[in-house]
Amino acid sequence: MRQLGVVARTEPQRAAAFLQPLFSPFAADMLLQACRSLGLVNVWISCAARYCAARPTRDERRNFFGYIRWHVDDAEYTLLTERHAAEWHRLRAGRASETK
Repeated sequence: MRQLGVVARTEPQRAAAFLQPLFSPFAADMLLQACRSLGLVNVWISCAARYCAARPTRDERRNFFGYIRWHVDDAEYTLLTERHAAEWHRLRAGRASETK
């Protein structure tokens, strides 16, 4: 997580690109804790929404939301669900146009 801090300080525009692939090997709440300490909660929310929307099954998405709900406040959860919905629709619209 030290590297995330370095990226956030030296190249803040790359923080999301650096954080996104970390959702697979690391627990989302651990990433959230690191992002909180660096003032990157908004970046975490965007990345978490993208990660969750890309999960192939509804059960996986529900499990993610159920797990992370314990670690975010109401405002963060609302923002996460809004961004997740937008990302989910964006991903599904892209897949629908690919099959035509």
